[in-house]
Amino acid sequence: TVQPHRPLSVCCEDDVSTAIVEKVAQQVGIRKFVEISRFGAADNAFTLAAALIFNGQDIENSLLVLDGDKHSTDEERQSRIKAVLTGDSQHDKDRRSLALSKITQYCPSGIRCPEHELHAMVCSVAQGNDDGENEVISIALGIGVVADAHHYVDNMISMIGDDRPVGLRRIVDIAAKSVAWPQY
Repeated sequence: TVQPHRPLSVCCEDDVSTAIVEKVAQQVGIRKFVEISRFGAADNAFTLAAALIFNGQDIENSLLVLDGDKHSTDEERQSRIKAVLTGDSQHDKDRRSLALSKITQYCPSGIRCPEHELHAMVCSVAQGNDDGENEVISIALGIGVVADAHHYVDNMISMIGDDRPVGLRRIVDIAAKSVAWPQY
């Protein structure tokens, strides 16, 4: 068929997270099998997981990815899922357990948003022979403290001058060369 068969589903918060997930899927050779969508604010991950379970959807091959800067502890995630999947029966507990097993997060250094992590990773990559990469690394190194950590990537893209999707891809491609990338 003309439509690609994408049996794996990954839902994430925003375009930055989408770019990260795309890069990871590419690196492990499964990008063509992954459907990536966005759920928006972190709280929506729990609502979406509950809705899929209530709807009887098969979520065996699904993953909901949190950025890691909100609901970063097991206790916080359990509290959030309990708010949307209520009840005390074993069936209710099993549904909450299933939902939580499908919600994961990045592993930031401390509690930092992906934009801050990407900036730090790009800054850690040594300049080489690629002028395009060197430009992005230089721009990242030139950005000091920002008022909101979510603006690291926005500022980099603005200075690079690319359209947002292209700029994001360039930033993530360089960040993926950092020694911190696999752990993240």
